[in-house]
Amino acid sequence: MYNRNDLKELNLIELFASGQYIVPVYQRNYAWVEEQIEQLILDIWDYARQNQEREYYLGSLVVFQREGAEHFEVIDGQQRHTTLSILMAVLKNEFQQPLSQFESINLTYDSRKRAHRTLQALLAHHELLEYEESIKNAYEICKKYLSSTIGSEQLSLFSSYLLNKVKILRVLVPSDTDLNHYFEIMNNRGEQLEKHEVLKARLMNKLNKEDVEELTTFATIWDACSDMRRYVQYGFDKSVRHAVFSDNLDKIPADFLSIKNALGSASIKNTELSILDSITAPLVDSKQQSRQDDASSERFNSVINFSNFLLHALRIYLRKNIRNNQEFDIALDDKALLDIFQEQAEKIDPKEFVHLLLRLRFLFDSYIIKREWDDKWSLKKIRWYENRDNINYVNTFDDEQSTSQIILILSMLHVSFPSLIYKHWLNGVLLYLHEQPQTVNASEYLNYLEEYDDRLFFGRFSVQPLEYRDILYNACTINYTLDTSHLDQATNTQNYIFNRLDYLIWKTNYFYSNTLPQKMQLSSSVIDKFIFSFRSSVEHYYPQHPNAGEPLANCDRFGNLCLISRSNNSKLSNHLPTAKKEHYAKSTTIESLKQQLMMSYEHWGPEACDSIDEHQNLMIALLRKKNSEIVGGATNA
Repeated sequence: MYNRNDLKELNLIELFASGQYIVPVYQRNYAWVEEQIEQLILDIWDYARQNQEREYYLGSLVVFQREGAEHFEVIDGQQRHTTLSILMAVLKNEFQQPLSQFESINLTYDSRKRAHRTLQALLAHHELLEYEESIKNAYEICKKYLSSTIGSEQLSLFSSYLLNKVKILRVLVPSDTDLNHYFEIMNNRGEQLEKHEVLKARLMNKLNKEDVEELTTFATIWDACSDMRRYVQYGFDKSVRHAVFSDNLDKIPADFLSIKNALGSASIKNTELSILDSITAPLVDSKQQSRQDDASSERFNSVINFSNFLLHALRIYLRKNIRNNQEFDIALDDKALLDIFQEQAEKIDPKEFVHLLLRLRFLFDSYIIKREWDDKWSLKKIRWYENRDNINYVNTFDDEQSTSQIILILSMLHVSFPSLIYKHWLNGVLLYLHEQPQTVNASEYLNYLEEYDDRLFFGRFSVQPLEYRDILYNACTINYTLDTSHLDQATNTQNYIFNRLDYLIWKTNYFYSNTLPQKMQLSSSVIDKFIFSFRSSVEHYYPQHPNAGEPLANCDRFGNLCLISRSNNSKLSNHLPTAKKEHYAKSTTIESLKQQLMMSYEHWGPEACDSIDEHQNLMIALLRKKNSEIVGGATNA
């Protein structure tokens, strides 16, 4: 048991003034990536905007106090502490926030001198020859998202809220604790009841408590949908799969009652099932699943988690049941999952909702991309082979060309909006799939996705940008005219612009290569190798600070920029184009098609501004086109 003196609630002013924190050698290195850092900034900013007096609780910092001075060994929470230290350094150095309380970083690393030197150099705004890459990348990510998400005029509000209202609970473990053993327990401890499990209980509480089959059916559907790592059919016991999903496992029952009847009384293993039982003991006995079932959960990775999927389902459910769109504006913010559902509780019929949830999971599995175990994007469905009595995965569509192109455009949208709360595009696609007949046609789906991409792009980057809900749901008129000021944002130019451009470059080269200007043509080997990945760093092809050569005037122009991985930008940021070309010539992957076009020029820089201008004009002309306007000679303005 902890006594009151072991627990201390600290705001960030107090945290950074309350002694020294040491990350011991048995802890892993700093490992937060863009998605986690962005989510932290967005969460804090959401709270700051809504109510500046409300406190935001960041979680716990579990520490052991070393003998002597105020030195605390960090057992759990070093990732948060490190990120907060980096965030404070960025606010102070890059945005000149008056953080007089933050004069030094009180976090050090046992036996990791480079990590310690990197943190100190970032706070002091000093250059180093060699950085701890993960920490330096986090600094750049914070800089980028503070600028693009909050903006300079609001940073003082954000900084004040961050310092005073963001709280962390410091937990002091007893002095006789075996730290290595404790850390192992912390890493392997059981998870607390998740929010979606609490939501499940709340919804089931509205069902008939005396109807065991009804409770079991709801719980079975929910549990099957909740495991996003495997196809939803695997969430049902083998003995009832065909009864639920038809002989070929490719259909969804018409309503909740049909599923209840399909499961039947034979599926009920207990004559009495409480709501608590339904949470902790679902119908599916995982120990009895086949090896094939287990392999499926290792093979695929979903683009979203279950809590976020529930919010997508709620958006579609309310749209189906309520005509006035203004009555619901469902944020895709899973940290507020319970509050969001509570606000809509009166409008939700649990049986209708869980049936819709199953239908959307079924569609999601077959028509939304996944990461397969070889780290490539895939679009596959389940196929039942009766003669072999087993299940296999096959391409969703027989048309290989359409399948490849659908994968490309879906992955383009996915990597353009990595944060779960901004995956509005996914909700629009799920709504489209839900409104289709049972079978989705490949060419129609591809046409829809390209038209949808056009609406998103021009809706957001015209002279008067529209809200996502208006673009996706309200059938508003889109002004298909690009406002090129969105291309004048230097390294803050949005990732979606670069990714859409790469898709259009791919499309023009794949279908119309022979009709393109020479400086728009790429080899078939480049086009065939290209896939979308999580690139988040806007690179100056001719560097801002060249390690040799003259500076380039207007280095930030769109023609000199491309989107690449943060690691490559960090390694090559000050290299001249010739050195970059040599590096990428040895690479087996293609990061950016725009970059490939830039590398096709023999000369690039102060002595060849006409090359940069030509490339920029070609790129802008292409960005002005809708997908349907990409035909032979498509880059003619």
